[in-house]
Amino acid sequence: MLPSSAEDKVRTTGGQVDSIVLALIDAAFDKQAHVSQAMCTSLYTIGNHQPDLVLSSCLSYLQQHTKLPLNHRVITLNVMERVCRDSLHRVNEDLASDIIRQAVKEMVNTKEVVPEWQAAASGILVSLGCRFHNKVMDMLLVEFQPAILPHFFVVQTMANLATSNAFGIVPFLKAILGIMLPMLGMIKHENMKWVFSYALARFSEAILEYLANLEKAPDKSVRKEVFASEIGNAYDVLFSVWLHARELKVRSEVVSALGHMTPLLDPEKLEEQLPKILPGMLGLYRRHQESLSVTQGLCMVLDTAVKNGSVLLEQQLDNVLNVLFPQVCSLPDYSQPSGVKNHNEVLRCFAVLMPAYSERIVSFLLQRVDNNNERVRIGALSILKHLINSCDILLSEYMAGVIGSLKLILNDPSNKVKKLLTQVVVAMAHHGFLELPGGQSMIEFIVRQCSFVEESKDKRPPDPEYVSREALRTMCDNVMNLLTTTVDQMEKVMWPSLMEYLMPEEMTGAVGTVCRSLAQLAAKKREEQGTDLEIKFDKDSNLPRPPVLLARLTVLLGRPFVDRSRGCQILSFLKQIAPVMEKSLMALWDSKIPSLIKHLEVSEESECFNQEEWEDKIVDFVTETVQEVDREEWTVSFGKALASQLSLYDKSPDDKYVLLKVLGVVLKKVGNKQFTSQTLDILFENIQNTNPLEREGCALAVGYCAATHLDAVLVKLEQVAKDDQKKNAGILGFIKDFKGDSVHDKLKATIILCYGHIAMNAPAAILMTRIETPILRSVAHFSHSSKDLGVKQSMLQTVRLIAEALHPSHLNQNYIFHSRKDLLNQMQSILKTESSYPMTSSVRSLALLAAGSLVMLDPGLTKEEKSTLILTAVGSVYTIPPDHALTRSPAEPQEEQFDYEKTLSITLTSLNSLLRQILLKEMTPENLELIIMTLLRWLNSKHDYERECCIDSILGLLKAYLENLKIGNFTLFTTLGSILGILVPRCTDPVLKIRKTALECVYTQLLLVSRSQSRTLDENEALIQLENLKSHVLNNDPSSLFNVTNELAKVFAAKLPPDQLSLCLYSLLNGLCDPLSQSSSGACVVLNGIIKLRGGELRQEVPELLEALRRKLECIGCLQTRTGTLRVVRSLGSHHLTAVVSTLMTAHLPFDDHVIDSWKVLGQDSVIGRNILEILLDILSDNNLLETHPDPKHRKQVIQVATSRSLAAVCALRELFRVAEMEHCAMEEFSSLFCNLILAMGTYIGVYFPLETSPEGKKESHASFRRGSDGHLQKLSPLRCAVEAFKTFLLCVKQDHVLLDMTEGGYWAAMEDEVKYSDAIAALARTLCVHAPSQIPNIVANLNQYLNSNHESQRVTTIALFAEFLMQNYPGDDPLTEPLINSCLGSLVDSSHLVRKLCIRGLGRMKNRDKDQTHRYSTTILSAMMAGMDDKDDPDSDITLEALLGLSNMLSQVGEEEVRGILVNIALRIRPMFDKPQSPVRAAAFKLFGKLAQFGSGPSREPFLEQIHNNFVTLLLHLNDDCTEVIKACKNTLKELGPILMCEAINEMFQNHLLEDANLHYGEFINDLSKTVVANFPNKVSFYATTSVSYLKSSRPVIQCNAALLLGFLLGNIPVEKQGTISKDRVCGALILLLKDPTPEVRIRASQALSLLHSY
Repeated sequence: MLPSSAEDKVRTTGGQVDSIVLALIDAAFDKQAHVSQAMCTSLYTIGNHQPDLVLSSCLSYLQQHTKLPLNHRVITLNVMERVCRDSLHRVNEDLASDIIRQAVKEMVNTKEVVPEWQAAASGILVSLGCRFHNKVMDMLLVEFQPAILPHFFVVQTMANLATSNAFGIVPFLKAILGIMLPMLGMIKHENMKWVFSYALARFSEAILEYLANLEKAPDKSVRKEVFASEIGNAYDVLFSVWLHARELKVRSEVVSALGHMTPLLDPEKLEEQLPKILPGMLGLYRRHQESLSVTQGLCMVLDTAVKNGSVLLEQQLDNVLNVLFPQVCSLPDYSQPSGVKNHNEVLRCFAVLMPAYSERIVSFLLQRVDNNNERVRIGALSILKHLINSCDILLSEYMAGVIGSLKLILNDPSNKVKKLLTQVVVAMAHHGFLELPGGQSMIEFIVRQCSFVEESKDKRPPDPEYVSREALRTMCDNVMNLLTTTVDQMEKVMWPSLMEYLMPEEMTGAVGTVCRSLAQLAAKKREEQGTDLEIKFDKDSNLPRPPVLLARLTVLLGRPFVDRSRGCQILSFLKQIAPVMEKSLMALWDSKIPSLIKHLEVSEESECFNQEEWEDKIVDFVTETVQEVDREEWTVSFGKALASQLSLYDKSPDDKYVLLKVLGVVLKKVGNKQFTSQTLDILFENIQNTNPLEREGCALAVGYCAATHLDAVLVKLEQVAKDDQKKNAGILGFIKDFKGDSVHDKLKATIILCYGHIAMNAPAAILMTRIETPILRSVAHFSHSSKDLGVKQSMLQTVRLIAEALHPSHLNQNYIFHSRKDLLNQMQSILKTESSYPMTSSVRSLALLAAGSLVMLDPGLTKEEKSTLILTAVGSVYTIPPDHALTRSPAEPQEEQFDYEKTLSITLTSLNSLLRQILLKEMTPENLELIIMTLLRWLNSKHDYERECCIDSILGLLKAYLENLKIGNFTLFTTLGSILGILVPRCTDPVLKIRKTALECVYTQLLLVSRSQSRTLDENEALIQLENLKSHVLNNDPSSLFNVTNELAKVFAAKLPPDQLSLCLYSLLNGLCDPLSQSSSGACVVLNGIIKLRGGELRQEVPELLEALRRKLECIGCLQTRTGTLRVVRSLGSHHLTAVVSTLMTAHLPFDDHVIDSWKVLGQDSVIGRNILEILLDILSDNNLLETHPDPKHRKQVIQVATSRSLAAVCALRELFRVAEMEHCAMEEFSSLFCNLILAMGTYIGVYFPLETSPEGKKESHASFRRGSDGHLQKLSPLRCAVEAFKTFLLCVKQDHVLLDMTEGGYWAAMEDEVKYSDAIAALARTLCVHAPSQIPNIVANLNQYLNSNHESQRVTTIALFAEFLMQNYPGDDPLTEPLINSCLGSLVDSSHLVRKLCIRGLGRMKNRDKDQTHRYSTTILSAMMAGMDDKDDPDSDITLEALLGLSNMLSQVGEEEVRGILVNIALRIRPMFDKPQSPVRAAAFKLFGKLAQFGSGPSREPFLEQIHNNFVTLLLHLNDDCTEVIKACKNTLKELGPILMCEAINEMFQNHLLEDANLHYGEFINDLSKTVVANFPNKVSFYATTSVSYLKSSRPVIQCNAALLLGFLLGNIPVEKQGTISKDRVCGALILLLKDPTPEVRIRASQALSLLHSY
């Protein structure tokens, strides 16, 4: 819609911009919101330059189109509002008056409220009111008449004007309020009440702002008393009537208005109304869901009343507090901003009241603190925290009472309350209130929270405000650190009283936190006082004394990473507190403690922590500490402190275990017998014998004590046992004996274990006299009198400890232990018993360890004893399944917290330890063989886990033998062959771990033999070869394993002495019947290899070996093993090769495994293989590859079927090429095989398998299948067979790189696609040029005859290869260039579109040749390329694309004189290609045009420069093409053309900004370029503009957009004085026309372009 009249009102410029503005206004009402927005932005842009034009045009448009759609009207008004706001200082005053008049008219045009429309008009008035406030107010006051309710937006506009221009509006407010007051009683509608309330609030704000900045105001005489009367009257109406409005929104705004009006009220009036105002506002809380506005209004009322010194406020105080308080009784939801603001406003209300009513508010809050309700306490604490931070001076005199009340709620169970209370404590600390009496209790409260343990997640309630114990603990932990490091006055509160909190059991979890704070405080103290740091313990009886403190912290050091890594904190504190503990310890601890801390830090970072190692370090630390002090009384006091703290750890067995170890160390160092006896009594009284860890700790302590008090300890143990018997005497004892007493049995277990540790720690000289009696006798007595599991375990541990104690290495002398045999039999009996049940305890492991220690004692075991022990031990362990544990019957006990996997691992380790000890006791080859032969049953098991366990054990034995072998002592290893033969099947085991271990066993065995017969540690060549095999065994590929076994055979053949050869072979024969086929095959390969290498030595053994082979063949279940075994005995010859080949060729396709194996066997002989190749090549060369048959599914149609004979030849070649021995034969016939196979692939595209005759004599289609490696059936086709044959051929001739390149490129799949086949052939040619260039001449010679083949696929295959050969550089390519070019030129007239395309590709992309060849063929090839661009049978422009690419390539090889004559012709021929729909064609055309630049600087410069200008716009438009390749091509082309343009500025822009891989900011670039073009080519601008206009009609929207943008920038940057050279009407008209284009993006770009033409 365009205006038809009243154009004189428009402040026109007389230029095209007038029509542009009108067109944009008309188009702004677009269906697409983003397009409409773009139109508005363009109008706004023009408005910034021509505000009067845009504003007057919009004004005229609105005035002329009274029936304009509402949305269009709103859009226009919004544009006007933006222009007015941002160009206010440039708006003509008369025009502003007209706009104000129209805006008021728009705003009040209808009585109904239409927010979008009227708000837009109101916005214009507010914007203009910032400069023309008098005019705006005059027009508004016309609509604001007395006794007549004004329009809603009139009032709102005045309100907004008051906010935006207080100085301009306040002078009007007296009159406005005078008119407004009578209206208030007339208002009935809720929306009007809202807007009047809103206006009164804004007026009040404006008055207060005016008064606050009175020195800047135009009238400095204004006072708030001027408005008091009107504001007071309005206040009465709002409070009395409107405050009770129905709608929440109205009530909220009324409350807000009342709050803002309160400061303007006369103080006397406010005091008079206060008893009504406060109850009225407080009553709104019951009706308001959203309380923020009420609270804000109330806060302003309270603030004014307090400042006025109100007397009546005190009467309302209780009501105010009672209403406000519930609103802070729950924590704010921070996802709801209004709720958070309301919470803060309520707190502010309390702070506002504090100056006047401190005592009453504090009393009010403390009453709520005493309330047991969680919400009430939360509210009170929240307010207290706020008041402490905001009103600390007012609150200081009441803090004693506050602390007293807070102490009463320190034990509140609610975590929410605790969290808030913690925050209150922090606030108190920062303001120095914790120094008051009772402040210490607050610190204790924080510490207690640090010791909380996180509750179960199952108990977590759904409450969103839920505070977990862990969160509370983290918070308090941070608070302690904060108070210690940032609040200086806290030092006197926390030092040294924090030490009190280290001792209570319930605060154990906080020890780390407390120690960190104490360490920081102590470090500060030591900086101040030096080494004279002292604590007066006498003045504070609650402080723990140094020995007590040291005992506590030393024990807690035992588990350093619990309770938030308490270890480092404790150590840091101990280091700082050393002068207090004992000054003599300072030097020791200063050196020891940092290393301990470093150890913990490294362990934590590496996540590798050894608990036993750490405990040893603690024991060493304590030992060195005691030795450093070296005072008996100090050591005794330390020991007493430890003993007294035993009860602290009743719920923490781990900590008690550490305490017991440390206590044992102290007992060992003390000579006081009375103390020792008393401490042992305390120890046994405080031990929970049912806990294994405490039992172990007790035994360790007793053992340590026995080192210096052996007899006293033995007596004490007997006394403990007797006392226990007395307790269980009488009829009650009889009942307990009958039923069993768990506690009594557990005490027995403890006593038994004590005897074991006594034996380990007792002096050797005394031990030998005490071992049989009383130690062993007592152990036997206690263990036989109980069936308890714990007793049995303690007995087994004690037997091991006794055996270790009696070993000569421990005693330093020989000792015959007479009870050894009985104990060993008992261990075997236990193992046999355990084997009858699933594993549910550590009894097996303990029994094995005990047996191992017993084995090491003299005298050694006999062979029978060893075999029996090994069978018993292994049988009880290897059979345990690794993945699950069966449940024992209820009668069988089971350990608590039983970890099946961990126990199994420990048990296996224990078994291997036993086997190792059996070997080391008698380290001979025979003993080693005995052990391994005993294990053979499990080594050949069907169960993986049994084989794995067994081979691990064997490796351990071999390594143990090797480690303990004495170099230089010659030993004849008579069992080598037998052991190696046993190990071979496991070297090819299906389980990778077993294979690796077995190969390691073989290596270790050979290394062992080598070193036992040598005087050096050097490895010979065979062992090095074996070492290299370890990486190959990791591969599951059968060929890799085959190589491993072959290498093993070579190693064995090299290392086996003659007398061991037959032993090894017979051992390998047993391996042929291994239950695992993979393992039996491995044994077969090694057997075959050894016989090949050393069969000449077996003349006497041949009959026996053949008979053994015959017997083994009967039990071999693996076909592969059987085939391999047959190769050992079969003859390697054939006398009737032709007949064999003919027979195999008639086999059913695809060949079965037997036929395949037959081909492979034949191919293993090079002579036979060469003859077979000749036969098969003759079959393929007769070109009888296909035959035509009726389609079985559609009898009227025919299909092409591969002939059986040719396909069989292909399949036979595939199998022959799998034989490594065929490599030489295949290499000799490389070119023939290559050509025949590749032609077969081409011929077989779309061809069916040979037809098969049905039982009825009919030929039917036959879909052939074979089973793949994944076990699934795969459908075969002749083409797939040919491709596979070709692949195997490449592998056979060692062209792995060719195969790899084709595989990685995905070209094998492309071979089976008729469309992609030629690309796959080209890829094959490329890789052939790289990896086999010497074969190319023969291949070309063989394929020439197929250029005229009747089969199109064969012509395509041939020309695809020839074209690619032309395109590549390779050694020896020169002689082939001419025949290849001639072949391609001759095929340019081929009927096949694909053949012609390939010919053009080959000729065009031909690599650089010598100058003579290039010159000789350049004209012909260039002509061929030019003709290719005109190929009529090229619907998809494939040939055109190749011709473009070819031309581009050829131009880089020819000289300027060869191109000069056709340069312009080429440029003209490629120009239509710039706009082709195919993006590759466009990209190639642009690249080609860029190539022409190399010929444009010589004699051809002028005509070529003209072509550049002709195509310049096209290039710029495609810089923002929707194809990335086109963009890159345009960038490079422009960079090439830049120097020819002879404009340095443009060239510099091209070179610097058109980076190939960088993102180009197209709009910015075109804008900058347009400026440069206008400056340097002023005569071409009109031509460029005309060309751009032509592209506005492009079928591609992206080009239309680019053309519009280019036009806009180009014309927008032309100086005004030169704009006459442009056809402005045409350009602007074309752009305006685009505003109606169907594509949204085009409309947007057109509007943007038009916005740049603001000066036209």
